[in-house]
Amino acid sequence: AGLLGLLGEAAAWWKALLQPQRALAQIPTYLSLLGALVALYFLSSGLQYFTTAYLVVGTGLPPKLAYSYVAFILATAPACGVVAGTGFVALLERLGGYRGRQRLGALRSLGPLTALCTVAALGALLNPVLTSLQEAAFLWALNFLATATLPALSGLIKAAVPRDLTDAYQASSRMAVMLLGKGAAPVAIGWVMHSILQANPPPDSAAAQAAAAAAAASSQVVPGSHRSAGCPDGCAARVAFRLLLGSALLPLLLVCVACCEELRRRDRELAAQEEADNGKFQTHRHPRSRPRPAGAEAAQAAASGGGGGDKSAGAGQ
Repeated sequence: AGLLGLLGEAAAWWKALLQPQRALAQIPTYLSLLGALVALYFLSSGLQYFTTAYLVVGTGLPPKLAYSYVAFILATAPACGVVAGTGFVALLERLGGYRGRQRLGALRSLGPLTALCTVAALGALLNPVLTSLQEAAFLWALNFLATATLPALSGLIKAAVPRDLTDAYQASSRMAVMLLGKGAAPVAIGWVMHSILQANPPPDSAAAQAAAAAAAASSQVVPGSHRSAGCPDGCAARVAFRLLLGSALLPLLLVCVACCEELRRRDRELAAQEEADNGKFQTHRHPRSRPRPAGAEAAQAAASGGGGGDKSAGAGQ
């Protein structure tokens, strides 16, 4: 009995824990904006971890110059982004805030900011035609814009959630940001680099030399051994970092999806309000008549019929 009671309490606790999360999962705007927030944290975390390796190994920049660039980017861009993001939030609040129908206007204002973030990421992808200073400038702009977008995006997510689900929203959003954003970026980008190096080892690496020796001993062609060179120095860092920069498209796309969802919600509200107004107008124009007592219609018909018979009799006489 005691064990069954504990199991029942655990099942009830689990049900109470999942019920708010199911309610949150039925809010499309919340899901889209949360995905954009997670993508921005993923991008910011990956930039902090892999910018130095990309500049030194991927582009061949001298280490001292790369360290100075990265130190300047990480010391100034996030701080300036926080200040700019706070000012942007104050501007949105003066324009009406995030609640109700003002949310669509706030989303439209946030769209150009995420678009600029995407443009900065795509600009940093053009490293073959950029100088090291230009590429560092694009990376600074990307860090700055990503950080500046976070406060307004967090406010929009909070406004999209009903007040009774605030606690559940805070728990789920923090868990998603930590697991899928900040924590997933180093693991995912590192795994991509490791997979590229494992599939195409550099010619001077121990793995490539062991594969060549085994192929020579067995007189067999090993997949990849016919190449003159495997993955050149830095190609894994370049590919992985470009994939990271490409993830800057996700916040823009998800904010656009949230705008579409808000447009649909506004159209539904306007249609419901118009239908309610039409119903009130019809009720005011054609008020319902009071119900007539039972048998009144039959009595009236009999009276009219009797009157008609008397008139016909008088005419006959």
